[in-house]
Amino acid sequence: GQIVFTDKDGNEMENVDPDLYHAAWNYYLVMNDGSRGIHNPVYVVQLLQQSILMLGGDLKDAKQL
Repeated sequence: GQIVFTDKDGNEMENVDPDLYHAAWNYYLVMNDGSRGIHNPVYVVQLLQQSILMLGGDLKDAKQL
């Protein structure tokens, strides 16, 4: 599979940052697995938290699992 990023004008973007691509893939995985992570919630939370960190986000108020 491949995730395609587009700019505000709908043009396909090239050279997307690898961390952004991986975070988007993780989000896509969770949203499209059929259960949205309900069968393995600890894994899903950890996966999405790692995605947030990859993108420079802050987890200071998040519960660490």
